[in-house]
Amino acid sequence: YEPGEYFSSTTRVPLTFWRRMPSRPFPPGSTHRLEKVEIVAPWGERVVADTFSILGMTYFDPFTTTSESSSRFVEWQFANATTAVYGRPISERDYNNESIARPPRVVDAWPVQLLGAGLTLTALLYMLLVLELDVSARANHFKQPLASWPSFLLLNLPVYAIGGICVYADSRGAPVFIPMLERVLLVIARALPDNLIVVGLVAAIPPAVIYALLDRVFTRSEFARAPTVQR
Repeated sequence: YEPGEYFSSTTRVPLTFWRRMPSRPFPPGSTHRLEKVEIVAPWGERVVADTFSILGMTYFDPFTTTSESSSRFVEWQFANATTAVYGRPISERDYNNESIARPPRVVDAWPVQLLGAGLTLTALLYMLLVLELDVSARANHFKQPLASWPSFLLLNLPVYAIGGICVYADSRGAPVFIPMLERVLLVIARALPDNLIVVGLVAAIPPAVIYALLDRVFTRSEFARAPTVQR
């Protein structure tokens, strides 16, 4: 991930590891919102964090450094950043040494990947459910076939929202949807016990629910399309 001209940090991490800007009034009683976050090292050195706004939400990079930052500050932030991304601190020298293999990213750990697989399957089944609902509506002999389109468009709102975010993010020159999705999966994975059965159940429940709905709609649709036997 290279934010390029948008951010000045010399310690860059994907948006997955950025944090939501606090929205509390500042100072107390004021109608103004917090506009910046300062990163302060234990010895007092500080920088203003890089920020990125989308759809009314602002995120900041907790690992920001600048060209004016001391080597000690950069080293401190590099350790913090690599701990967040890889699960343990890595020195800048080891990070840039191609002969030393980097550990896998925390978002590549099996709990996050398993939750991601469940989410992907849920999304695919959801799209099939929307299509089958439209077919079922037509099979029920609506006098006006377009009567099913309002519900079809409504059910597709999540797809439109995701598409809009992707277009908006691309126009800003920074990928947003995938990092934010990784962030959500990472938060869920960290909230769950490190147990394959528990994580597997959480990943399997949403697609199982959508599949049950899809099976019900498909069965009713097939019954509606079945020819009437004449005696």
